Amino acid sequence: MPSFEKIDDYINYHNEIKIKKSTTRFVGTAVIFVIVLIIFVHFKVLTAVTAKKVSKVNTNSVKTASKLKSNPVKSSTYILQDSDKYKLTGNQLEKLTGYELMMARNEIFARHGYVFKKEPFKSYFGAKSWYSPNPSFKGYDSQLSSVERYNVKEILKYENKKS
Repeated sequence: MPSFEKIDDYINYHNEIKIKKSTTRFVGTAVIFVIVLIIFVHFKVLTAVTAKKVSKVNTNSVKTASKLKSNPVKSSTYILQDSDKYKLTGNQLEKLTGYELMMARNEIFARHGYVFKKEPFKSYFGAKSWYSPNPSFKGYDSQLSSVERYNVKEILKYENKKS
């Protein structure tokens, strides 16, 4: 500890310590503020990017749905004719749009009579001559054949790639 010859030196020494402590607190608070600000800005940027992606997906779905309404598919056709009998290949699935893949996947359930509650499935499958609603079919894996389970998983992989 320094030797103090005068009371003024002692007071000045303590004032310097107080200034150093308050400066340290101020710098610490400023650093925390900057970190919080960076996190906030980063979160806002991520939120904005996610909102743009969701908007893009919704826009694409609306465009595809309006295309489908203007060009209705014949009522007896299937998107993937034998998806209940044969395992689908990558070549078959790569050619389809995301919307067609979604409808093809649900087509497997529709063949069993799954009762769709939401659009566009309800009206799309309701217009098919082969579709016959069956309230006892709930769409469980155990109600599908091994080929159908395989095809649902494969279609879903390609759907996820295209979305």
